[in-house]
Amino acid sequence: MMTLEEIKLQIEAQPLSNLIEIEKSIQKTKTEALFASQSQFYYYGSQDVMNGLWNEELKLSSPVQVNDPFEFLPCAPKSDESPDWHEIRQLVSETWHFLSLSTYRNNIRMWAQYGAGHQGLMLTLDFNKNPLATLRKEVHALLPVDYSHLERANVWGLAGQRSLPPDEIKKLVTSKGNDWAHEQECRLLIYEKHCYVGAAPETEEHFAQLRIYNNHVAAFLKLPHACVQKVTVGFESPPALVDALCKIRKAKNAHWKIARLRISPSKFEFEEELILEDQELD
Repeated sequence: MMTLEEIKLQIEAQPLSNLIEIEKSIQKTKTEALFASQSQFYYYGSQDVMNGLWNEELKLSSPVQVNDPFEFLPCAPKSDESPDWHEIRQLVSETWHFLSLSTYRNNIRMWAQYGAGHQGLMLTLDFNKNPLATLRKEVHALLPVDYSHLERANVWGLAGQRSLPPDEIKKLVTSKGNDWAHEQECRLLIYEKHCYVGAAPETEEHFAQLRIYNNHVAAFLKLPHACVQKVTVGFESPPALVDALCKIRKAKNAHWKIARLRISPSKFEFEEELILEDQELD
C-alpha cells in the first residue's frame, strides 16, 4: 500500500490536465457515494410551494422551461449546418417531466437562486416514504447529476425520433456543465406512462397528474404530507409565511416541522431555528 507521501508525489508529477480530471473523478465518486447513502433530499422553492403543500403535490418541471441554455441538448454532429436547438429540445422532451432536488441542505447560492432570494422555503423530503420510496427503489427514477463531462450526451442519432429510449433520456437528464456543480443536484424523472389525467387511478403505477397550467400541459407529483419531514423558511421570509405554514399544518393534520434560517454569528453559513415540533399542533 502506498504511503500518503508517495501518493502526494505521484499526484504532483501529473500534468495539470490530468489533475483536473482526477479531481472531477474524485468529486463524482463522492457525489455517488453520498447519493447512495442519503434518504433526505431538499427542494428549494418560492412561496408558491405553499399551494403544493395544501394540495399535497409538487409541480414538475418541463425540459423546455429551464435556466441552463445547454440543458437537455445532445452533442451536435460535425456539419456545416447549425441545428435548431429549440426544436431538438422539444423533440427529446415530449414524454417526460422532472423534479430538481439537491443533496445540499441550506446552500446559500441555492437559496438565492431558487428560494426566492432567501424569502422562499426549502422542503426536506423523505425518500423512505411512499410514493417517493417506490419511485427511487423500484422505478429507479431518482438520478444524480454528473458534472464531470466536457461534452454533452452523444445521443444525436436518436434525437430525431418522437421519443428517446429511457437510457438515452437518462443521459440527457444527468449531464450538466461543471458551472452548476454547486447545486449537487439529483433529479426525479417521471415518464408520461406514470402520469394520469382526471381522478387518480387505483393502481400504484401512476405518480403524477397531468393538467393545464398557464396554457400548457403540466405534471404534478403526488406528495403526501408524510413525505415532508420539515419546511424551512428563508432568513428574509416575512412572518406571515410562518403563520400560513402553521395554518396549513393544522388544517391538514400534518406533522412536518417548521424551521427558520438565521445568519451564523461567525461563519459563512446559515443556522436553523426550529419553530414548530412534530407534536405541536395547537
